[in-house]
Amino acid sequence: MKIFLLFLMFCLFGCHQQVESKPFPKVVDVLKIKPDAADPGKEDPIKWQERNINVLEKAKTEKKFVFMVVLTDSCGYCKILKQRLESPEFAKLISDNFIPVLIDDSENTILPQLFEGRTSYPTMFFVSHDRSLVQIAQGLGTTEQIRLFLVEAMVKQKLYNQLLEQTEEIESAKNF
Repeated sequence: MKIFLLFLMFCLFGCHQQVESKPFPKVVDVLKIKPDAADPGKEDPIKWQERNINVLEKAKTEKKFVFMVVLTDSCGYCKILKQRLESPEFAKLISDNFIPVLIDDSENTILPQLFEGRTSYPTMFFVSHDRSLVQIAQGLGTTEQIRLFLVEAMVKQKLYNQLLEQTEEIESAKNF
């Protein structure tokens, strides 16, 4: 019975790793890479932002995490993940709560740069405006796992914003 419970926990929660508030300075290098040309005939359900340094400023202004999705053209799981993310259920959730950035890493240069040579496609991660890695998931998860991943990020975002507000209040009280 214990083995079954351990297996069940691994299946439910083993899909992604969580990394709390680690400095993640290389994100700036990734954001400076020129964005790929979007398909002009197709409108995405998610308003994917261009990869540039301004997304961090936008994240700070809007008090949202940057949601980065790294895919490749040749990856079948990547295509499935993109379809799942762009479903009506997730598209609204992502667009309303995060700054979404889609990265095509077909040349296999971005993930190795960010994660010290390790690659696993697809990869989704959240970054705060101060470039801290908040949460990461690698590989294709089920619809329920993706939902949990997004909800966890929303909770962390809310707590992060509350902490920032309290820190600002303390700093302004010190200046009186």
